[in-house]
Amino acid sequence: NPTPEALEAYRATAARFDPPVRPRVVYNGVRRPEPARPPLHVRPGRRTIGLVGNICPRKGQYDVLPALERVLELRPDIDVVFAGRVSGAIGLVLSERAATSAGRIRMLGFVPDIADHLATLSLVLVPSRSEGFGRVAVEAMRAGTPILATRVEGLIEGLSGLRDPWLPDDRARWAERIVRALNTLARRARIDSSAR
Repeated sequence: NPTPEALEAYRATAARFDPPVRPRVVYNGVRRPEPARPPLHVRPGRRTIGLVGNICPRKGQYDVLPALERVLELRPDIDVVFAGRVSGAIGLVLSERAATSAGRIRMLGFVPDIADHLATLSLVLVPSRSEGFGRVAVEAMRAGTPILATRVEGLIEGLSGLRDPWLPDDRARWAERIVRALNTLARRARIDSSAR
């Protein structure tokens, strides 16, 4: 919510117009995804969890790593991809884990037009500590890919219309929540295929 000072500034600006106008928020837009070239190379017959964003503390990739490792233990049909510039200590840790994961964790680095690839993922995780707008979450929604995210700033507003897109506040419960989302997706796929 805006501070009282910000509201007063808005009112002062609006009052200069004749007739006075009411300020409104204009959101960033996202374009319709296009067929990705080259493809993201998700492995056939497997479900892939994607995390998109430069590797840094604010994006939460290191925070979600223990949960992802637990998910990989529980679900041998799952892979994880990290798309974004890899750097720093967190990038080193993630790269080391990827190197010892038998291909189940992959570091893709920067992927141009990543929004075009999101539909190939089974689930997009946005475990950010802070997020101004949450463009990846909005692009995943646009692509029709399920999302799980932390309840922070722009993600709260951007995902408010979805049914339970949230990772729990307790990080120890993240793996359980991710597995529950994957199980729901698998159930839906079975229902869809039996309905055909």
